[in-house]
Amino acid sequence: MKKTILILTTALFATLTSCVTGDDYNAPDLSGECVTKTADIDIVPVVNNATTTPTLWDLANGTILEAYVTSSDEGGNFYKTISMVAYDDNDNEYGFTVPVDEYNLFNVYEPGRKVYIDLTGLYVMEDDYTDDLQIGQLFGNDIGRIALDKYKTKIFRSCDKMDEEDLVNHIELSEARNLENLHTLVEFDNVQFDDASLGTTFFNPNNTAGSGTNHTIKDKFGNNILLRVSEFATFAGEAIPSGNGKIRGVLTKFGSDYQLMIRTINDVKLTNERYVPNLLFEETFVNNFPTWTAYSVVGAQVWTSTNFGNPTPSAYMNGFSSGSQANEDWLISPAIDLTSNVFAALTFETSTRFAGPALQVYISTNYSGSGAPSAATWTELTGFNLPVWTSGSYTSWSAGASGGIDISNYVGNSNVRVAFKYTSTTAAAAGWEVDNVRVIGQ
Repeated sequence: MKKTILILTTALFATLTSCVTGDDYNAPDLSGECVTKTADIDIVPVVNNATTTPTLWDLANGTILEAYVTSSDEGGNFYKTISMVAYDDNDNEYGFTVPVDEYNLFNVYEPGRKVYIDLTGLYVMEDDYTDDLQIGQLFGNDIGRIALDKYKTKIFRSCDKMDEEDLVNHIELSEARNLENLHTLVEFDNVQFDDASLGTTFFNPNNTAGSGTNHTIKDKFGNNILLRVSEFATFAGEAIPSGNGKIRGVLTKFGSDYQLMIRTINDVKLTNERYVPNLLFEETFVNNFPTWTAYSVVGAQVWTSTNFGNPTPSAYMNGFSSGSQANEDWLISPAIDLTSNVFAALTFETSTRFAGPALQVYISTNYSGSGAPSAATWTELTGFNLPVWTSGSYTSWSAGASGGIDISNYVGNSNVRVAFKYTSTTAAAAGWEVDNVRVIGQ
């Protein structure tokens, strides 16, 4: 382990630690108890062998797994579950969750605490809805909570603790939607709550999803993620802060939604002035796209308007006509003036259906506004989100939100143009819809 570890003896920890009472729930006070065990399980085989069906851990592969706690139920936003991370021999981090039938677990398993998990009689599973690794008791066809009378013999509190600043991963919002981040402790900087959350509280009874409220936090590029707050959180009634700054929490996933779970109100530190972006360009394709240039390099099919969108209509291209056809078609924006700006970011939404080459996005400062794209110099933009079609109808628009693309390298130019390049072949032709193209900045 390359991370910094704080080592406390049992006696010293008992002297320095005062427990937070859990008498209302008959929570045991184990804050002064710790043990030292030898781990003999590598997390990698646990991850690789987990399937969507609960599997009893094979003790031939070891008994004790070493891990570190990332979550806390102190603020009431986590309920009867502990998020943890374990590290392989190369210090790569793997997050997972252990459901436990107990309250006030933070008294014993606080963030950063090293624990030893005895996998004897426990099951492992990769949930096919939340996509996370779970370790617990068998409950029907799923992983269930480790029973109240058993968890103390399954999760042992070590005498070691990692400093939270070594445990946390500082990442960008654009990097958040990654399964490798699940149940890890992350922190986003230069973020703020969406305008829709301002003037409300962390749990908003007028905006609920189940027993919680989903807020959206954003960065200046337009990247965003959900922040979920339980109605039972101790800070549920506190006002949403309007500033900009840092938010820390444990990343989880529910269905297709990645959700940041803050542990206490102290995870939210929005002490800077709020960022207010300017809308520099917007195209919703309501009136078709008369100021855009649709140029067909190859093929008879061309960009057109469709009665689908977010909301309708949107720009549309499909190279299928009585079979897949070879096409190369560009949809080029009018000139976007960034001469007086110091920062700019591009966002858009797409939806797709059927197999075929992915849509490409380019940017230029010397396209004349007409004629072949080859007459200008184009730079392909990368690092944004595109939906992936697997089956059924068109992908959801929420799955096709690009996230913010930093185009600040092009500020100072009055002739910035964005282009969507569609290609298809005689073997594969997908349908692509484009909507809500925006450039924001300062």
